[in-house]
Amino acid sequence: YATAHDALVALTNEGARRRYPQGVPQSVWDTLAKELDVIDELDCAAYFLTVHDIVRFSESKGILCQGRGSAANSLVCYCLGITAVSPE
Repeated sequence: YATAHDALVALTNEGARRRYPQGVPQSVWDTLAKELDVIDELDCAAYFLTVHDIVRFSESKGILCQGRGSAANSLVCYCLGITAVSPE
């Protein structure tokens, strides 16, 4: 990926398709677009990618890992697998 944000968008879109196997509702795409715009404006894509990597590593080792904080209540975190419950 050219940038951290490009990677985040790709992983989020991939995760959305995985989380919504019957098809991603337009409302979810709309919310993801807004969240990703804010993440881009704040230049914090690397943070989300880092947490995503930590969660994936923890799960691979059988370590319980759950996102916390205000960012955890986002569709981006849900699609990345950082949180297990959709904020919808």
